[in-house]
Amino acid sequence: VTCGIRSIRIRVKSSSKVKDWVAAINDAGLRPPEGWCHPHRYGSFAPPRGLIEDDSQAQWFVDGQAAFEVIASAIEDAKSEIFICGWWLCPELYLRRPFQAHASSRLDNLLEAKAKEGVQ
Repeated sequence: VTCGIRSIRIRVKSSSKVKDWVAAINDAGLRPPEGWCHPHRYGSFAPPRGLIEDDSQAQWFVDGQAAFEVIASAIEDAKSEIFICGWWLCPELYLRRPFQAHASSRLDNLLEAKAKEGVQ
């Protein structure tokens, strides 16, 4: 995908995913430009997004305790796969506090339990 001087290569494993990407990109190009073509709050190039504005699953957290609780719940609720992307992540991280009362909430323990259930 190329736009002006920027270019990005998207790799997928199936032709159906290629069709999904092409459809999503074309759909974005047909939307009115108001969403992306003028400055937004705090000088951002992108419009505000969140659970209310665009039905996305993005959430804001003020501290780690609330975020880690949601992460632990999401891992426990996973049915088919878990994808983790982060700047830094330690497998010995306890996701629930106090850790003495929630020993099974350690990230590696949660992931191991889900792997035993067949979750990728």
